[in-house]
Amino acid sequence: MKSYAPPKLRQIVTEAVFRRSRIFLLTVFVVMSIVLLVTVLMHRKYKAEAKLMVQPVRSQATLGTNPNQQVMTSGEVSPTEINNEVDLLQSQGVARRALGISGADTTGEQNAVTQLQKSIDVVPVHQSSNIDVSLTADSPEEATRQLQKVLDAYFVERQNSSRSGGAAQFFDEQSLQKSKQVDLDQQALTDFEVKHQIADLDDEKKQQVTRVGLLQDNLSAAEAQLASAISRVASQRRELAATPPRTRTTVRSITNQYSQEHLNTELVDLQNHLTELLKRYPPTSREVVEAREKIANLQKAIDNAGTNPAGESATDVNPTYQQLSSALALSVSEASGLAAQRDQLQVQLKEARQRMADLEESTAPYAALQRKLAQSQEDYKLYAQRSGEARVNEALDSAKMFDVSLVQPPVAGLRFSRAPGPENFLCW
Repeated sequence: MKSYAPPKLRQIVTEAVFRRSRIFLLTVFVVMSIVLLVTVLMHRKYKAEAKLMVQPVRSQATLGTNPNQQVMTSGEVSPTEINNEVDLLQSQGVARRALGISGADTTGEQNAVTQLQKSIDVVPVHQSSNIDVSLTADSPEEATRQLQKVLDAYFVERQNSSRSGGAAQFFDEQSLQKSKQVDLDQQALTDFEVKHQIADLDDEKKQQVTRVGLLQDNLSAAEAQLASAISRVASQRRELAATPPRTRTTVRSITNQYSQEHLNTELVDLQNHLTELLKRYPPTSREVVEAREKIANLQKAIDNAGTNPAGESATDVNPTYQQLSSALALSVSEASGLAAQRDQLQVQLKEARQRMADLEESTAPYAALQRKLAQSQEDYKLYAQRSGEARVNEALDSAKMFDVSLVQPPVAGLRFSRAPGPENFLCW
């Protein structure tokens, strides 16, 4: 038993055409007649076309304050950039500007904007950076004129929406503020330098280190010289104390003959007086005893004069004592000068160390003021540079030197008719 296979679509169509050929031909004739009639009776439209090219002709850096930012240009246009231009061409802002509408529009003006948007056809060319723009109107002249207005409005809107708009004024204001800040920071640094007597902190610190070392060396030398002078003064004083100020130069011996003769005469007189007393008084009487004592004493004096003759000596200034005195005076004077020099060096060393401490204490705030001034100067240079770049960008915007250029101006193309349906038909 054979299985049944359903007929294929080609067989069905072939059978329908051959079996019902008159109905098929009649249907085709009626459809073509209707299309031809609609095309002839429909109001004729004309299309004007233009072509835009999107290319990175301008390399712009980011409007920021980073001094190390780089200007990157890839040489290619991304689909996003092309879509942004297409969206701007089809926007209400472009249509309103092309129609000369500003502010709140009426219902009629809104309808005109909507109608113009519908008459504009923007198509990005596949795998290229070109954009085809077309506009339909009742006449070639009207289509060209309207499309030119749309393109002019598009470039104006693009200029107004440029990212650099107003940037030059902003950077000018920032440059002015930074210039004032530089002046303030410079004045603060100058005041600090005047107050702390700093011309160059690093140089000042090096000079003070050298000065402290030199003063320490000089102080050590002065203390050593002073110790030597003090020791020399003490030694000279001991030698001076042991040296007599005067020395004997002449010694002579003189006999006591005159004294002996005078004493002998007195002795004879006393002995005679004693003889007279003994005649009148007993030997134990007071007058007799006194006379005998005087005689004994006078006899001792006579004996002493005979054994100890008188002497005569002459002295003069000791030259050794004089030399020691002069040397001691010089040593004392030298020691006094060295002590004063040591005291002065100690004062200078203390001042130098205090200056070193002040410089070390001033290092941090001085460095902070220098960094702040350097940062202010760098900011001023950066904002001045960005101001110049923004002015260049604004000048390029004013000259309509965008990344989008009109490579084909509006040109009226083929006569264009539109049927009442969604499909379009060209009629030569």
